[in-house]
Amino acid sequence: VSQSRYHFGTRWGQPHQGVDISGKTQDGNFIVEGTPIYYNGTDGVVTYAAAKDDGSGFGKNVRIKNSDGSNIICGHFSNVTVSKNQTITQGTQIGNIGNTGHSFGAHLHFEYRAPGSNAPIDPYQYVDQYVKF
Repeated sequence: VSQSRYHFGTRWGQPHQGVDISGKTQDGNFIVEGTPIYYNGTDGVVTYAAAKDDGSGFGKNVRIKNSDGSNIICGHFSNVTVSKNQTITQGTQIGNIGNTGHSFGAHLHFEYRAPGSNAPIDPYQYVDQYVKF
C-alpha cells in the first residue's frame, strides 16, 4: 500500500479506529472505485458481510476472523463478494473499493483487532498481511 489518507487516531474530534487507504498499489496502479480487494491472510472466516449499507458508517463492509485469532474490518466497498460464515483463503476476493457509508471518496477503510481483544490498534502495519489490491 502506498499511502493512507487518514491515519489511526482522532479525526474531527472523534476516534478513527482504522486507516483509510487510497493512492497507488505496490505495482503502481491507482486505487479507484471498483478496484478488487483480495484476502491476503492464510485462512479466515467471514463473521459479517453487509452487501447493503448497514448504517454503521462503514457502508458495505466485511469482517473477518483470521486463523491467528485476530479480526479485521474492511469498509466502504462498492460491492461485497463474500458471505457470512464463508471460509476464505489467500487470494479470495472479498469486495471492490467503493464510496459507501460515511465516506468522501473511493478508498478502503481497514481496522485490526489483535487476538483475544476487541480493542482497535493502529492497523497500518497489518494492511499488507491481510488485504491485497
